[in-house]
Amino acid sequence: MEKLMPRLRKLSKQTGLTYHDARVMKLEKRWGSCTPTNTIILNINVVKLPYSLIDYVVVHELCHTKVKNHSKEFWAELSKHLPDWKALDEIMMGLRL
Repeated sequence: MEKLMPRLRKLSKQTGLTYHDARVMKLEKRWGSCTPTNTIILNINVVKLPYSLIDYVVVHELCHTKVKNHSKEFWAELSKHLPDWKALDEIMMGLRL
C-alpha cells in the first residue's frame, strides 16, 4: 500500500489522467483493473514488481479512466505516457500472478 498509492498519485499527476478512488486487493487473474466509475484496483502482488512494471500497471489502469477497452485508441493513449509499453507488456505477460 505505502509503495503503490504514492506512485499512483504521482503518475496520475504526471499523465493528467485522474481517478475517482483507489484500492489494493488480492485479485486472482489480473494485475489491476479500472471500474466504470474510475476506481483503480491494484493487485496486492503488484508491490513485488520492479518500479518499471509497477508504473506500467498503474499507467495502464489510468489510461482506462479515459478509454475503457483495449482498442487502438487505448494503446495510442498508453503510448503517449509509456513509449516502451510493448516491451513492458511482454514482460508482464510472462509473469505469473
